[in-house]
Amino acid sequence: MDLFQNQWNSNLGSVGRTPTNTSLYLEQGLYENDVYQFEVEEAGDLNISLTSSPGDDADLELYRDSNHDGVLDAGDELVQGSYLGSDTVDTIELEQAAEDTTYFARVSYYNGGDDNYINYDLSLYTEESDATEDRFVNQYTFDVGTVGRTPYENSTSLIAGVYENDVYSFNLGEVGDLDISLNNLSAGDDADLALYRDSNNNGHLDASDEFVQGSVNSGDADDSIRYEDAPAGNYFTRVYYYDGGDDQTISYDLDMVSEEPTSEDLFPYQYNYDLGNIDRTTVERSTFLSAGIFENDIYEFNVSETSNFDLTLSSLEADDDADLILYYDSNDDGVLDANDELLTGSYALAGSQDVIDYDGAAAGTYFARVDYYSGGADNYINYDFSITIENSVNNNNRFEYQSNLYLGTIGRTPTETSLYLQQGVYENDAYELTLEEAGDLDVSLYNLSAGDDADLQLFRDTNANYILDADDELIQGSYNVGDADDFIRYEDAAAGTYFANVNYYNGGEDGRIDYSLAASAESEETTGGGSTNGQVISGDAGHNTLTGTEYNDTMSGSGGNDILTGGAGDDYLVGTDSDYWGSGEYDVLTGGEGADTFVIGGSVQAYYQDSGYADYALISDFNWAEGDTIVAHGTADDYTTSTYNHGTDIYYQGDLIAHTENTTDVIVSIDFTFV
Repeated sequence: MDLFQNQWNSNLGSVGRTPTNTSLYLEQGLYENDVYQFEVEEAGDLNISLTSSPGDDADLELYRDSNHDGVLDAGDELVQGSYLGSDTVDTIELEQAAEDTTYFARVSYYNGGDDNYINYDLSLYTEESDATEDRFVNQYTFDVGTVGRTPYENSTSLIAGVYENDVYSFNLGEVGDLDISLNNLSAGDDADLALYRDSNNNGHLDASDEFVQGSVNSGDADDSIRYEDAPAGNYFTRVYYYDGGDDQTISYDLDMVSEEPTSEDLFPYQYNYDLGNIDRTTVERSTFLSAGIFENDIYEFNVSETSNFDLTLSSLEADDDADLILYYDSNDDGVLDANDELLTGSYALAGSQDVIDYDGAAAGTYFARVDYYSGGADNYINYDFSITIENSVNNNNRFEYQSNLYLGTIGRTPTETSLYLQQGVYENDAYELTLEEAGDLDVSLYNLSAGDDADLQLFRDTNANYILDADDELIQGSYNVGDADDFIRYEDAAAGTYFANVNYYNGGEDGRIDYSLAASAESEETTGGGSTNGQVISGDAGHNTLTGTEYNDTMSGSGGNDILTGGAGDDYLVGTDSDYWGSGEYDVLTGGEGADTFVIGGSVQAYYQDSGYADYALISDFNWAEGDTIVAHGTADDYTTSTYNHGTDIYYQGDLIAHTENTTDVIVSIDFTFV
């Protein structure tokens, strides 16, 4: 049944870059609504123009066939309209009109003059969109504006095949705690929630934008996202269709609000820089202080060996005065607060250089504070800051040119580091490591710079003084030739303190050797196979189905297509091993409850390579909120992810090696541990 009285229907077919033109007439009481059905040949910007006979007035509207029935009816959405007066061309411009979608252009009678008759010309065409390609199919964008302390609220619907991805484009004018709630879903339906940052600042959600967080609760349960200390900038909230039931429609409410974060800074007008680990190097920064805006610049840095610090604050103008102060992160929380120890400071007069020489600093985290005192007439201070870290020599060292570093407590998840040796300067890197309970200790030295040669030794801290010295017992050594990997496995190692020593042998012409070191341990309860603290459960070269216990199990499928189910506990699941590398395998890994570790690579190479979609690990229940992690080979730069079928494909150097079946909330830089 027609939607309008005196309606006449025509099908124009496909509209593309070549204009589709038609000339016809309207007549009062007979033909008052001409409806033209059409589709666009390819996604692009749609342009429609209506020219009426002189002195007459017809109007133009564009509808989307929302219910896919090919008929303009009450269920269809009015997209745009133009209602200009007589002797004026009515136009509609729809950016990024979707292909495979039916539209209706309606030409309606308003005033035909004395003869009640309107001649008109209608023209339709598309052109390539200036906007970036949508990231998702059936994407519809709402322009929200700025989200702040006054909540933004919207109620609308998703429809399968039409509006499957509602994107809310918004701006945060200042740093804040952002709360997003997807609620009041129609009973039994399921939609999910995601937050993206507009990385390229083009105002359009596309493939270049960074995924920040997501919420994928089942059924009509509410989804929510809280993003604390969200930086100012442009963002997108995505509400996307999962299951709309029989009518394929999901109604929902969306709420967004941003509130001022609770400040944890110790000083007013504080700005924080994270320099990371800066062993054996010099870091330089040039920036400024400004009264009432940036009065305290805090430089956080970490050293992993006993070191000497040289800090310099320089290049101040004659009437400017800033001071330099060094703190130790006493409570190891990564934040400069009232609990941290002030070690020393330099408070030279205006225009003078401040210098701190601090020797014998223990491994740990420190803060260098550049503090505004007086900025002269303009209340502004330009400055240069530099920090040089050198190894502190201990006279009790076992070896010449020995550096003492701290690797920490070693567990099932490998602890790794990368550094370098330098002939005549750093020839022995002694890493202190701790086993809290007896187990099998694995230490590997790998990624040596091409053509160079370093060796690996394991010592026990016999005299318990936490320094590798002449009294400590050499347990094992690995001395492979050239840049080949070295590896030590010490079975049934007693709890206590050990040292992994990386020893310079041949660094070539430049006398330098770059390397990576990794250490891991499995407790005797785990390796013993069957105690109340978990089991080691291993498969063979065939297709295995392995089931864990309620404790912390270590499971290895070896060759073949394996199914590993951890159950309760913090389980460690490896679908393959170094004999097979996952080549040609399809392994299913289910951790169950607890903080589980899913292994898709080792220190030598990534698993499941070379066969694309024919071999990979399917992780069925990854949940970072439970403490789950993914162990992988290489670095974060080797990996990319993409969303597929409500899960995440994980690629190593372009080759699919894993898929999380249950979630798209996988962040390589956060959820991965690299070996």
